[in-house]
Amino acid sequence: MHANYEKLDSPQGQAKAGLSEDGYHLSQKEFDDNIYYTLGTMAAGIVHEIRNPLQSIRSTMQLVELKYKDKIEHLHQYIQPLLEELNAVNEMLTQFLHLARVESKIIDLADLTQICHRAVTLMQPQAMLYGVEIRERYLSDLPSLLCDARRIQQILINLLTNAINARKRGGKIVICLSLDTSKTKFVLRVADDGLGIGEEVLQKIFDPFFTKGCKDGVGIGLTISQQIAKEHGGILSAASKKNVGTVMTLILPLQTPINS
Repeated sequence: MHANYEKLDSPQGQAKAGLSEDGYHLSQKEFDDNIYYTLGTMAAGIVHEIRNPLQSIRSTMQLVELKYKDKIEHLHQYIQPLLEELNAVNEMLTQFLHLARVESKIIDLADLTQICHRAVTLMQPQAMLYGVEIRERYLSDLPSLLCDARRIQQILINLLTNAINARKRGGKIVICLSLDTSKTKFVLRVADDGLGIGEEVLQKIFDPFFTKGCKDGVGIGLTISQQIAKEHGGILSAASKKNVGTVMTLILPLQTPINS
């Protein structure tokens, strides 16, 4: 990747900008592009090197359970948690794969309301487990969206997952889909009444591997979501208030330029 570098002559300017001693820096866009390029390269390598051995381990464990389930008492109780952990690792690799953008895109006209409802249906069991109610409010007779439906759905799943995890138990999530006042853009909002996010943390939530101190996940869900939104010519933003809740807003143009 080639980039245009700019020299800062002043030591004070270098210190203020937080530069290294060579005094060179990248523009914000070039810096972001370098992050995605580096993460993408790393993700592709991880997927290639780890997924095949994982599948071998999974197959071996399943064969062991099948062969010895009648001979070893409670074998399933030992095997099942291990298989679940393998699933978790595989899901993390899938997230890296999204970040690397090495998956082929399937671009077609899609019903955004159906995409939203499908994501809600997929997340409903997890919401019920935490006692969270998901309410859906969709404007009727919306036009179709030219997009990769799977990747748009991935944004919704990431947003709903974060909203569900934003509280200890209970509460509600409201997902709204409408058009802006000019009727040229879709406006999709996912609002929760969880703990909210402080201003300092809010500025970092789209940074790769930023997890807000949460032990679950690897902190790339919102990074991936933001990248997918940009690929579709859209914008993903966040607004939050401590002890009130968070609203994630996805804006997508009706005539979507799909970027490779």
